[in-house]
Amino acid sequence: MATVTYQQFYYLPDDEFIELEGLNAYFEHHKNYDLYKDEMYCPECLQCKLEYTPEYSRKAYLSAKDVNQHDDACSFKYEPAPTKTVTTYFQNLNPTQIESKLDSMLNRLHRSPKQIQSDSGKLASSNPFIINDGDVDNSPLTHRKVLRQKKLGRTLRKEDQNQLFAFYGTGTLKIEECEGEREGRKYKYYYLYITVNATTYKVYRGKHHDQIEEEALYNIVLIGYVEGVYTNGIVKIELIKKEPGNSTPNQLAIKLRKV
Repeated sequence: MATVTYQQFYYLPDDEFIELEGLNAYFEHHKNYDLYKDEMYCPECLQCKLEYTPEYSRKAYLSAKDVNQHDDACSFKYEPAPTKTVTTYFQNLNPTQIESKLDSMLNRLHRSPKQIQSDSGKLASSNPFIINDGDVDNSPLTHRKVLRQKKLGRTLRKEDQNQLFAFYGTGTLKIEECEGEREGRKYKYYYLYITVNATTYKVYRGKHHDQIEEEALYNIVLIGYVEGVYTNGIVKIELIKKEPGNSTPNQLAIKLRKV
């Protein structure tokens, strides 16, 4: 299994999640991480112990001591699903199923430690990020794949471009209305701008006009890939395709929930 790294961990003594950046800062100041050592757990299942590798020849990272300690419904237990597998999976879902899937993703992404503990021991099918061609719960572990997750607002790596992710985060939204013309007829189309921390993302929405409040905070999840970065630093995200052989983005592959 490929090495899976983590951007945060669950710190048992304080019952809280701590970002990798915070651990890096602690290590840089104290030259050790004794405070956290042996008390770091997977942020999704709270069961698998993690270990920290400080920055030496490569960037600092968190990894599992034993991947088998993960709960069966934990995303970190499985290999990432290939882009084609995820695209085909969503193309076979109807609009109601897609909406339900994204609702479940948002719910899972915003669980408290207490909620995660109460979910312990649930079947793999309870995790909307686990992708499987057939019966998830009765399939071999090696047949289960997971839709990779990427938190909005974090630094993009070069290898992240054109890789399919479930992007998620909490931020503000803005709509850009544009006008086009085809065969002499004018029409409107829209872009959705998502700002998380200091990073802004641009998502093509076609004729779909999202009904949002621009000053409000929203929890967001969308399935797509980074197509590029504009010279002004805005990151362009393209949603997964609607149908095989069709370049039209699936406008259902995004969920916005007001905080």
